[in-house]
Amino acid sequence: MGRISVGMKLVVLFLLTASLVSCSPTYSKISDKSPDKNIDLSDYLSITYTKYTNGTDTNDGMTMEVYSYEIGSKKLTKVTELPYTSQYPLSSASLPEQKIYYSAEGERDEDELFAYDLKTQSSEQLSSNLFAINRIIPFTADNKLIMVAVKRGEINLKVGFFDKKGGDIRFVDDQDLDTHTWDIAYNPETDKTYAAQYSDAQKRIQMKKANMANTDMIPSNHWIIEIDNATLATRKIIELKAEKILSITVSGDQILIATAKVINSGPVEYSMVNIQSGERTKLDLPITARKGIYLSRDGKGIYYLGEDKNAKTDQRGIFYLDLKTKKSEPIFLQEDGFINNFSFIRPGSK
Repeated sequence: MGRISVGMKLVVLFLLTASLVSCSPTYSKISDKSPDKNIDLSDYLSITYTKYTNGTDTNDGMTMEVYSYEIGSKKLTKVTELPYTSQYPLSSASLPEQKIYYSAEGERDEDELFAYDLKTQSSEQLSSNLFAINRIIPFTADNKLIMVAVKRGEINLKVGFFDKKGGDIRFVDDQDLDTHTWDIAYNPETDKTYAAQYSDAQKRIQMKKANMANTDMIPSNHWIIEIDNATLATRKIIELKAEKILSITVSGDQILIATAKVINSGPVEYSMVNIQSGERTKLDLPITARKGIYLSRDGKGIYYLGEDKNAKTDQRGIFYLDLKTKKSEPIFLQEDGFINNFSFIRPGSK
């Protein structure tokens, strides 16, 4: 589905591949008007939604629809549409800048970082040395963009900081060609970034064991590090033995993680990890979500991409879970497209 590049066989090993299902945004207060430049910069969700351009097949290509959902007003807005040319459709709306940062095909059949200006309705290529992009956080306190990306000629996913003024990208531990970063989270209160990582070499050992024994693959160790955005210095917070970290999100002094003890199967567990002590507390949550999980600003709820276990139907979508009542509220459900990913954006730390 969509463009398949020469490098797709490599990327599919670690990038989440999208598939289109017959399942749309159905929720009220949908507007087709792009957010005004003077909008109230409260917390919002940025949503990437892909559809067939002609509504039926890939003959005329595919389109990425970018939506924003304002947390306070519960208003869902269709911000813009962009061509889907990347190996994996990924976008993140920066409403304070009136820009959409997204992945798109570069000149060498790879994915590069682009920015679409909502005011001028024009796109600009921002990078020239990437192969794939797996995650985009559009801005930080010091006006940088954070991404998880693969550099051209390499295979491992790295954390990179894009300087919007200078145009260069600084990667954390750039000489490390073994460590993969699966997911990241940014805390605007401290201007720190958190990354879930694992060793590629250790993963290959586990894969070989599973193949030889013809059994399910047990994950290699995964860990979480804290990154100082200014110096790129790192600190390990916790390491999990034989457990895969599927998703991480942060609020205050807590990190919420989704984990699994078997690769690509089995139940998902959820836990809170204290940033300072590394202490882990497991949670019982009535949701089904492996990736795309975000703690609310106050830490009292979770925005997630998946299903509501208590619902009468198993329709996939974006929900808000109240951690006290354990009840989920639907925000955006699929109908005629596919929700590839979404981000919870906090413009400020007030």
